[in-house]
Amino acid sequence: MKKLTVRSHEADAPIILPSGDAYDSLAILEDEGILMITLMNVDSGVLRKDGKIEIANGTYQIICENHQRLGKCLRVLTQKGSGIIPTIQENPRHKNKKIASGILIHKGGLRTDNSEGCLTIHPKDYDKFMFCWNIGEKGVLIKS
Repeated sequence: MKKLTVRSHEADAPIILPSGDAYDSLAILEDEGILMITLMNVDSGVLRKDGKIEIANGTYQIICENHQRLGKCLRVLTQKGSGIIPTIQENPRHKNKKIASGILIHKGGLRTDNSEGCLTIHPKDYDKFMFCWNIGEKGVLIKS
């Protein structure tokens, strides 16, 4: 089973976008050894008018799916399979509770990370990252 370890805001050489979004988190994909290391944005927010949202540190399930709008991506679920994910910040879209729903790992952009709360991968690495996954495949996300 693949494991994606994300070290939030720990990239040595982050990519800062014109919007202020930053690919500043180190993401390491493993499956019996390291498959790749890339940069990720974990606190998407420029598109959100109500502030940034970042999922809480912890261990999650991830499942590869074909999203209607985004194409091949990974859905983030709790270890029990719920799509309600704990967040660091209060979320105005969930009555200021520290939760979010519909969290995906998907391709980011070059001007903004193109997300309203998901984890995004820099576009130069996204296709290589997703090539490692098959639709329906499950893995583990460890975010710290």
